[in-house]
Amino acid sequence: MHWMVLKKVKEVCIWVAMAVMLIVPVQVMSGRHKGQAQEIRVQKYNRYFLESICQKALGNSSAQYDLLERALSYCPEAPEALVEMASLKARNPLVSMQEVDSLYRKAVRLRPANGQYLWETARFELEAGMTDSAIVLLEKLKTDPALKSNAYATLMDIYLQQEKDSMLVNHIEEWLKEGDAEEETIRREKYKALMRLCRYDDALKEVDILCGISPKDEYYPVLRPMILLEKGDMFQAWQVDSLILLNSPENVYAQLFRLQYYEMTGRGQEMETLLERFLLDSCRSPQDRLPYAKLYISRCTRVHQEQRIDSLFHLLFCQPMSTAHLVDVYVAYLDQKKAPDSSYTIAMGKKVEIDPSDKISRLRWVWGLYNQQNFPLLLDACEQGIVAVPEEMCYYLLGGIAASSIKEYARALRIFQEGQTHVVSQSDDGQSIVSDFFSSYGDLLYNMGEKEKGYAMYDSSLVRNPSNVSTLNNYAYFLALDSIRLDDAERMAALAVKYAPDESNFLDTYAWVLFRRGQYKKSLAPIEKALQRMKNPSHQATLYEHAGDIYIMLGMEEKALQAWGEALQREGASSLLPQKIKLKKYLEP
Repeated sequence: MHWMVLKKVKEVCIWVAMAVMLIVPVQVMSGRHKGQAQEIRVQKYNRYFLESICQKALGNSSAQYDLLERALSYCPEAPEALVEMASLKARNPLVSMQEVDSLYRKAVRLRPANGQYLWETARFELEAGMTDSAIVLLEKLKTDPALKSNAYATLMDIYLQQEKDSMLVNHIEEWLKEGDAEEETIRREKYKALMRLCRYDDALKEVDILCGISPKDEYYPVLRPMILLEKGDMFQAWQVDSLILLNSPENVYAQLFRLQYYEMTGRGQEMETLLERFLLDSCRSPQDRLPYAKLYISRCTRVHQEQRIDSLFHLLFCQPMSTAHLVDVYVAYLDQKKAPDSSYTIAMGKKVEIDPSDKISRLRWVWGLYNQQNFPLLLDACEQGIVAVPEEMCYYLLGGIAASSIKEYARALRIFQEGQTHVVSQSDDGQSIVSDFFSSYGDLLYNMGEKEKGYAMYDSSLVRNPSNVSTLNNYAYFLALDSIRLDDAERMAALAVKYAPDESNFLDTYAWVLFRRGQYKKSLAPIEKALQRMKNPSHQATLYEHAGDIYIMLGMEEKALQAWGEALQREGASSLLPQKIKLKKYLEP
């Protein structure tokens, strides 16, 4: 704590010392020309001004303001106090800019040779939008040894903002003669201004100087063909660029110029071919290929050939990469065009390959594979995810589903069993995915003949999420198939339909449960609604068969035969269908 006090005291002492330096001229002058009364006024001024500086150092703006007012009441012409008061009032939104400017200007009039006063006034006027009057002050500051660099740099910024290129060129030439400028930086600005003024020959001279200043910089030599191209000298521009590439084949800027040359001369196909060659050149680092990737995306987007972008980047992602720079460029392109989630799958897989610790990309990758129904690759990706992030339930859920879908039941069972050991570590936010996990685990066990274990998993699923519609539907359907607990089955099927009233599979389950309970008339409405809501009729053999079963039990023979006939034409039709049609009656499965 003591060191903080000492530090603050030290700051106050510095401010006081500076203030004393400012006050001395007033004291000397007053001692020469004023009587005893004036001397007292000066002493009081000094006391209040010094105290205001102390309060400034302590951050007490209100006290500083009061002390400055009292100091100025004794010496209204004290420039150092006027500048401090102006600085304070400039921060007050209730004080007009004109009032603040008048204080700064008064100080400048009293001490025209004080460069600091000129600089503070010019800075304020620039912020206040009084650019013309600020320029006059900055021009005066060019002769101040301590502040002339500030003046030149600020004037250059002003001329750049005002787009006064002729004045900017003249100003930079004057600054260069002073010899204290950062030559390379301001010569670059001079070159740009000359190009905007179409003074191509002068721009070429400036480039020659820049090449001399930085002979190892690969960018400056390429400015020559760029100038010639702008000038309209196509042949000479090509020749100069060819010479650069002959001496430095890996010069990225020279290669980019060649692409620009093709575009400007209407040779778009050659440009795209060259870009593709550069991008697929695995000898170049991903960082070096970034400008080509951005240019390729821009070009193909402009000519409405976005499919070429996807094709090229998919080829590119087959190459080994140490960084994700190129992948990120492609992802940014997908973001910009608001691509569907499935479009990101390959890119996310590549990001995981580059950085296995990237958890977000890994999750996006597996969900993309799931949405694409690419189950073999999804299974491998999930098993990798289990090793990388064993506590993430998503990998057990999707991995188990993937293995089940390709009929690798032993592999699916192993994944679900391993996932079950991580259920207890899940937070409340993770209970939804745990519910889905138990639901899919139950599906697997039931289909493997472990019916009671499957029902137990469904119960676990509903404990975590009582409104899990997939669990409610599947649980009800399997209970109906087994003709057990039909009251529970009807309740769960009705809930599933309540939560998703237009889902044809849920409507079918509800109708089937009612059918198994002998409520044939009640089952008619949901089965017909299910037929109307079918999104993919080619995969609905079971639904049509159930409709036929209901129709036949209601004495609607013609409709029953028609529905069974539809079922028979579809993949997955049951072996009982031909007999049902032949006998025109319902047969127990």
